[in-house]
Amino acid sequence: MKLKYADMHHVVINVKKGINEQVRLIENAKEDGTSDGSFSIIRGREGVKAGPDKPRQFGPYPIADWDKEFERLQSRGFMLSFDQPVEQVLVSNTKYKNMKNEIVDELTKYLVNISKQAYEDLYSVETQRLTQIPKENIDNARSILLDLEKNKDHYSVKEFNDGLCIIYMILPRRIDNLWKLIARTSKDFDAVILRETNAINLLEDELQKALLKKAITDKKSTICDAYGLEIRPVKKEEREEIMDHLHGVDCGDPYDNRSRYKQAWFVRNHRTYKAMQQFVKEEGLSENDISLLFHGSGTENIWSILINGLILHPNAAYCGSMFGQGTYFAPSSEKSLGYSSSSGRWRSANTAMRNFLMMYDVVTGTPYDVMADWDKSGSRKTPNSPEELDALHKGAHCLWAYGRQGRLRHEEVVVYRECQSSIRYLIETT
Repeated sequence: MKLKYADMHHVVINVKKGINEQVRLIENAKEDGTSDGSFSIIRGREGVKAGPDKPRQFGPYPIADWDKEFERLQSRGFMLSFDQPVEQVLVSNTKYKNMKNEIVDELTKYLVNISKQAYEDLYSVETQRLTQIPKENIDNARSILLDLEKNKDHYSVKEFNDGLCIIYMILPRRIDNLWKLIARTSKDFDAVILRETNAINLLEDELQKALLKKAITDKKSTICDAYGLEIRPVKKEEREEIMDHLHGVDCGDPYDNRSRYKQAWFVRNHRTYKAMQQFVKEEGLSENDISLLFHGSGTENIWSILINGLILHPNAAYCGSMFGQGTYFAPSSEKSLGYSSSSGRWRSANTAMRNFLMMYDVVTGTPYDVMADWDKSGSRKTPNSPEELDALHKGAHCLWAYGRQGRLRHEEVVVYRECQSSIRYLIETT
């Protein structure tokens, strides 16, 4: 018999302060695991372990009062986040063999640690029951963000923040100061939507890692072997190839970023590389239809990207994505470097924050010249899927925004399938 469990959250903004309450109703069990006819209540604040807001237990109360207490909490504005207790936490004690190459071993440990810090900064250990988060919770949170994005010009600040609080209830996290997260004026809307979209993306990326980890059975492997990665320092000719692209002469890029190069690694994710090669074969393409392009992201995202690939989130709100909901690349290192630097928020006392730039093999095949259409019609149509891209340009494999007439400072390339890209180089930059 399954025991009752309810993990509920209430996030709201009032005149004096932001409220972030957590209440758990837990049916108590006897030694044999069956109900003893009572339940306890644990009150506190999500993720807090000490101080006045740490969890405190009350009860026991008769199980007959469960429904009445549940309804009372709902009437106060609490929402149900989880209906079963924690069975799996993300941060496990999985031990891997050290990599033979000390430089690669140090790199992977650094990236894993930064990724872990970033996740725990948003989602407390108590909510790292990733494989148990209802998919509808994530979908609902994305739907709310999408609504906030579409209606941001019509919503008041209060209406916008009310929607934000609902997201915090269905995907709970530790919030020390709610006032630092909400929008103060309508000018904050875009930044808040982008931040929350990235937070949900991070949550889903961690979920993918958790699912991959469940499939790993060989505890004697290295972490790269476990996740199907090949990482090694670049060879001389590979370094020369990277330096040529950092100069950017071929793409008409006036910037020379060779001086920002520190070191680089060849990286192959065998799963994404195989998927890309299969796509090339199915489309009747060749190696000549693959372009080597830059992609930038925060350091805290790098490890997740290496093992998951670049994941498309079709229902995500994208502020500032000029060419639809795809994966963005650039021939110019200058463009991608603007996305690669990190704030140092997750830097430890003994570790300096490091910045990285990625280079991807991207199946570009037949490009759709969106800027040419813009020049002809005076308006710009952007796709959000491979089907919409094909409708704009029959047989196109990517959208290529060529720079012309001062409209774009740097060219951009967008693909709308995850199987169209696979990482080749990871570059550490100044």
